[in-house]
This record gives sequence, C-alpha cells and structure tokens, in this order.
Amino acid sequence: METKAVIFDMGGVVIDYLNSRDYYEGYLQKKFGIDAIEAEKFIEGKLLPRLYEARMTESQFYGEIAKKFGIRKRDVRWVENFVEKAKVNTGLIEIIKKLRQKYTTAFFSNVDNAVYVKMLELVKPYINLFDYRFASCKLGLAKPKHAAFRLVLGKMGIAPEQAVFTDNDKNNVKGAKETGIKAVLFKNNMQLYIEFRKVGLL
Repeated sequence: METKAVIFDMGGVVIDYLNSRDYYEGYLQKKFGIDAIEAEKFIEGKLLPRLYEARMTESQFYGEIAKKFGIRKRDVRWVENFVEKAKVNTGLIEIIKKLRQKYTTAFFSNVDNAVYVKMLELVKPYINLFDYRFASCKLGLAKPKHAAFRLVLGKMGIAPEQAVFTDNDKNNVKGAKETGIKAVLFKNNMQLYIEFRKVGLL
C-alpha cells in the first residue's frame, strides 16, 4: 500500500535534548545526591505513564517526586529542566520540509500538559510543517499502546500500512510495528535520512 503520511516523535527526535537520565535525573543527582537510576525507574516507570495520559495532574506528579526523594515541590523543576536543555533539531526540519512536498506530516508525542505548552512555543516557527499534531496528554493515550496508534491513524484517516513512524524509543517503534505501521528507530539525522531512502520516502 502506498505511503501517505510520515509521523514523527518530538522529544529526542524533532526536539533535541540530552537523554532523561542526563537532563532530568542527572539534575536530581547533581543537586540532591539522588541516584539517577533509581529516580529514572520511579519517574519513568511509575509516574510518567499516568502523567502522559493525563491520569494525574502536574501538581500530583511534583508531589510524588518530592515525597519520594525528600525534596521540596518547587525544587522538582521538571518543566524547567526540559526547557533549559531543549532545542529544535534544525537538520531534521530540513528533511521534514522535503517530505512534506509529497506526504502528510504529523507529530505524536508522549508529553504532559505543562511541557507540551513549552514544546509548542519552541517549535512555533516550524509548526506549519505538521499537518497533524498529537499529544498523549490530549488523547488520553500514550505510546506504545496499540490503541494510541490506532487513534492517531483514525484521526488522520489512513491505514497503518500507509504510515511511516519514527521515534527514538525502541518500545514505541515496536508498538507501531505491531499495529502494522512501518517504523524506524531514530538515532541521528543521517541515519534517519538513509533509512527513509531505503523505504522510498526520499
């Protein structure tokens, strides 16, 4: 079936920043001596799935972290750490510009409401490059759930076989493939360009 759409993850793909253990759990470790791996397991394993699907508020999220690690809520600095480290991957933007000449483009991000607002501000100069914009906190479903991908495809009006998806998270790529989407693991711009060439997008 002919490809009609290309869907991009945002954080770690379109928006470039250090990995979470460096930019956030690393902050907790440096500032408070909290073990980064322990923080990652607690935050990403227990809290983020709920936050991303808007099943807990930002205040509750901050409160859980503060309680777990014995710090003040104002010192959690989740959004602040994201904003301070984030920048647009302008090299990928150039690839998206080429793709948009032929395909429908979209982004699908696992993100909470507070960070999503900042994310939109960051990509504002390029926002019109995306025909569709999906955030887990608005959908109430997050990657890699099959239902999340099916919901996105339904809103775009395309079949799984008509989409190509890229993400820097192996689990999200796996979830996309399991729903029938052609999916590519993002490592860097050159690698993605080569992979897109292989599947005939560029």
